[in-house]
Amino acid sequence: MTDEDRQPLVSVVVLSYNRPDFLEQALRSIAAQTYRNLEVIVVDNPSAASERIRAIVGQFSAARLIAMPKNAGYTGGMNEGIRQARGEYVYLTEDDMLTEPPAIAALVQYAETDPQAAILSGIHFDEHGAMVHAGGFLRLGAVYSLFLLGRDTPEPPAMAGPFCATYATGAMLMLRRSAVEELGSFRPDFFMYLEDVELCVRFLRAGRTIVIVPAARAKTLANLPTAKSSAALNFHKFKNLQALYLLHAPARVLPGFFARYAGMALLRHLLREPAVAMALVRANLWVSAHFPRLLRERKRLAAMARVTQTNADASVISRQQVL
Repeated sequence: MTDEDRQPLVSVVVLSYNRPDFLEQALRSIAAQTYRNLEVIVVDNPSAASERIRAIVGQFSAARLIAMPKNAGYTGGMNEGIRQARGEYVYLTEDDMLTEPPAIAALVQYAETDPQAAILSGIHFDEHGAMVHAGGFLRLGAVYSLFLLGRDTPEPPAMAGPFCATYATGAMLMLRRSAVEELGSFRPDFFMYLEDVELCVRFLRAGRTIVIVPAARAKTLANLPTAKSSAALNFHKFKNLQALYLLHAPARVLPGFFARYAGMALLRHLLREPAVAMALVRANLWVSAHFPRLLRERKRLAAMARVTQTNADASVISRQQVL
């Protein structure tokens, strides 16, 4: 048996949309990994460049293509890749990310030492080599807070080794398959925006940990010019934030949160940005229509979190007794 055969299989899922030149560079960075026991899955949301993307994937013998019948967003594309992945670990990345050669090996090496680590990530750099962030810390209070290490600190933080966080970016994410099978993958109704936040919160509530491994690094390529936030993007931002709170936030913060983000925000946008206000109205209507379902899911998630947390605590006690 070779060393590669003894390594856990890692499924690399690369989400692609209309950026064939970036995708080719991203796939070359995966082919250059020092960790060799990989399967590579490219999930392509259809675009004008889909034929070029098919040809590029064909140049990499280790990669296979999943051509989505329609644009399923980040959530739908990644979920399909996860569904078809065979690996014990699933590494999620995007077509504009270059993963440095030691990154996957560093993530697996840590994951094999810490069975409670269900989500792992590393340091995200921009095209010029400046730190974008290294995970972060989120809080579902009356005011939503996400503090990113690097972006929200005056200087890049000193990181001597792996550390726990409460947020990891969906652009560079390793998931433990057993945890996904138990707790689920991304919520299909999120489509895009805050899907990684919701996943992190759900896993944390179930007693799993999120670990940032500084030895794992990835760089984003130069972004293509994009238009100002669209009505669709604003709609998903507003509805997903409200759904996130209904699913996971403490009950005591919900009145203040909805007064601020659904009520006062609407008045503010009506005066300044009517188009954004209309997106918020659509989001409010969506949340109202799905309110009973979201409350049922809130109860289910709370019950699941209690069970899995109890199991995790029992596992820790059992290991301590053995030691």
